[in-house]
Amino acid sequence: MGSIAAIALVTCGGCATEDAPIAEVAEAAPIVAHAAGGWIEHARSPLVPYCHGVLVAPDVVVTASNCADEGWYELSFGVGDAGDPSIPVAAAMWHPMAGEDPRHALVALVLERPVEGVTPASLEALQAMPCDVELPTYMVTARGTEGDRKIWTACGLEPESESDVPTLVAMEGYPNCHGDSGAGAFVRGARDRVIGWVTTAGRLGPVHPEHEVCVTSVGLATVAANVDFLELARERSRVAAPF
Repeated sequence: MGSIAAIALVTCGGCATEDAPIAEVAEAAPIVAHAAGGWIEHARSPLVPYCHGVLVAPDVVVTASNCADEGWYELSFGVGDAGDPSIPVAAAMWHPMAGEDPRHALVALVLERPVEGVTPASLEALQAMPCDVELPTYMVTARGTEGDRKIWTACGLEPESESDVPTLVAMEGYPNCHGDSGAGAFVRGARDRVIGWVTTAGRLGPVHPEHEVCVTSVGLATVAANVDFLELARERSRVAAPF
C-alpha cells in the first residue's frame, strides 16, 4: 500500500505547493470599440489626424477620396492613439466616380505591411439608414501631441431621392468642427460592422458646442452603394483571405 504522501501526489497532482511560485494574473487588454477605425497622417500636415480611415483587410484601408488629393504616397495609417507609429501607404486605388459623386468618393490605400492586432471591419450593406450609428474619430491636434479618441453617435436621414447623399445627424457627441473626413460609420454594439464612410459635412441638427459654424452632420459613401469597389479593394490585399 502506498504512503499517504504518494496518494496525495496522485489525487492533487495539479495543486500548487507552498514552494511553487504563484503565477501573476495578467490584466485583460482593454476592449477598443470599432478598433478597425483608425487615423491617417500626412507627412506635410502639421495636424494629426489628417483624415480618418477604416481597415477592411489586414493591409488595406478605405477612406474618403479627398484625403489622398495632396499625395497618397505621403500618407500613413495608424490605430490606437493618434500620433503613435503609423504604416506608410504603398499604393492607392480610387473609385472610378470618386471625383464626380460624393456617394462614391472613396479611395483604397494599400499599406506597406499589415496592421497587427486589429481585425479588419466587415462590410454591412444596409439598405436603410439606421439610428444609433457610431463613428470613432480623433480630436485634431498639433503634430507631436496625442489627440483623444472619441465615439459620437448619429441618426440617419432617409434620402428623398436616389441622387441624395445619405446623411447622418449628430445625436450624442459631435464630429470635429471641420468634419471627420474618411471616418467609418459602424453599427452600434457590433465592433466590426461598417456601413459607410464620411465624405461630406454639413450643419443639420443642433448647433455644435464649439461654434455655430462647426459641422453637426455628415454625408456618407455607403457600403451598399459601393460593394463592387470595396470587394476590389480587398482583392488588393497581399494577405490571404478570409479576413
